[in-house]
Amino acid sequence: MDTLRAMVSRILPDAEAYGIDIALRLDAMMADQEGNGWRYEALPTDPEAYRAGLDTLNALAEAKTGQGFDLLPEAARDELLETIGHGNAVSPVPGGCFDAEQMKLWFEEVRSDAVRHYVAHPAIMARIGYSGFANGGGTGLAFQGFENVGIDEREAWEPEPVSSFDQSEHAR
Repeated sequence: MDTLRAMVSRILPDAEAYGIDIALRLDAMMADQEGNGWRYEALPTDPEAYRAGLDTLNALAEAKTGQGFDLLPEAARDELLETIGHGNAVSPVPGGCFDAEQMKLWFEEVRSDAVRHYVAHPAIMARIGYSGFANGGGTGLAFQGFENVGIDEREAWEPEPVSSFDQSEHAR
């Protein structure tokens, strides 16, 4: 869990500030075998891939520095993850299970899983101004539900759009 937590802290460094333990959520997801329903052909099932990926990540860190990934300084963690993300991790390494391409694919999956869990958290939904059906659980005007469901109709309590992007200009 320490390796996963150290990796997630570099992917989503501000999650901890909101009290969101993404690594714990990912660990529970793998324990319950509740992945996103698909995988790259080069990778095993999600739970097996997480085990192999974390083992390989630690093996790469130990081969380079003599320490496990979770013991590396943040800059060294970032450097190793960037190397993996570009598909340039030296592999195979003793104790590692994945080659460089598998590590690249696995790291892409971890980032996707982590961000999906992060954005689904109610505190982050509130931070980004999301006012959809998933907010729930509160009281007051913002939790009354939607009544205006037509195109370009907005509820009085919905936040204003943040972007000035006009889709009609680009719908050609």
